[in-house]
Amino acid sequence: MLKNLFIFLLITCVYFAALIILNNFGISDFLNVVICSLILGITLRTVIPHYLIYLLMMMTIGSIYFVLNDFALLNIMCLSLVLGILICSILFQLWPHIIKTPSTLLKLKLN
Repeated sequence: MLKNLFIFLLITCVYFAALIILNNFGISDFLNVVICSLILGITLRTVIPHYLIYLLMMMTIGSIYFVLNDFALLNIMCLSLVLGILICSILFQLWPHIIKTPSTLLKLKLN
């Protein structure tokens, strides 16, 4: 569980760094949040197998948008994050032998 917490913190820092970098390139706020949140959702689903951590990530990033009173970006972030997780879950179900799920990766390390 401690390993998942460190991964959680690392992914959160990378998310905010990507937001800042893409903002410096002149990408609009909405497109910036959509791109970063989709990548965040896919990364979370492939690295961490616990749905509670997905909810914790959504609450952590959402609280920052809530404090900034940017409810439009909050909605876009939540929808994009869930969409990224769902896309990755569908790919795991369609091609289970090609794409390894986090639970099978853990089983492979134990064997």
